[in-house]
Amino acid sequence: MIRKFFLPFLIITAGCTSTIDLPRHILLEKATRGNITTPIKKAKLPAYTGEGFLVLTPDSREEYLQNIQPRLYEKLSREGVTIQRVGYDLIVVILASVIFEDRSHFVNDQGEKIIADIASIVNDFPDSFIAITGYTNDLGDPSVNKNSAFELAQQVAFYLTRSRVNSVRLFIDSKGAGYPIGETGKELSRFINRRVEIVISPVWDYSSDRSHNKIGVNTSIVDNISSSEQQDINKMLKQK
Repeated sequence: MIRKFFLPFLIITAGCTSTIDLPRHILLEKATRGNITTPIKKAKLPAYTGEGFLVLTPDSREEYLQNIQPRLYEKLSREGVTIQRVGYDLIVVILASVIFEDRSHFVNDQGEKIIADIASIVNDFPDSFIAITGYTNDLGDPSVNKNSAFELAQQVAFYLTRSRVNSVRLFIDSKGAGYPIGETGKELSRFINRRVEIVISPVWDYSSDRSHNKIGVNTSIVDNISSSEQQDINKMLKQK
């Protein structure tokens, strides 16, 4: 597992899958910090197309989502990971305990595999922006929580770029303890609120889009946690 120091060369792994081993600030230099909105997506289009990426037509967005969504389900279905579609966005929600070492920002072995799987899929379907948002629980100082949540998101972004996801596609944001997916002050809620949300948003001609919807601000995840998922989370919590 890579923690801190990185050398500027490529590591070729089994199966001919290559990862880029460079410092985080270099790999993330083209990523955008902050929330993703329609005006920001419009502003980033020249940089995006300048890297050789294509802009979808409005009609082709549906085909894009129908092709990528089954791949996400196939690769990512497991405890602590949910996938849902909201409009033309796909949202992958991952509990921090699934991909990070206990109460840390270090990506664990399972996390490396999950992020590599996501990278493989979005590299096969490159016509999208990817917004990564970190969340924490309500314990501690709000400013510390904000920074901690950003570090969670930034680590996921870093591992995506190590797996050759072009950082020009990335938006990295933190909501701290905001937008909880459970009641604040409850132990179970604190456990599930510490999470990372990855929004895959097809890139298209935004000139006809008047909605200006923000993505990465989730309002519907709470209703999508089933009773069986809550039982699984309870089991995971008891093991802590």
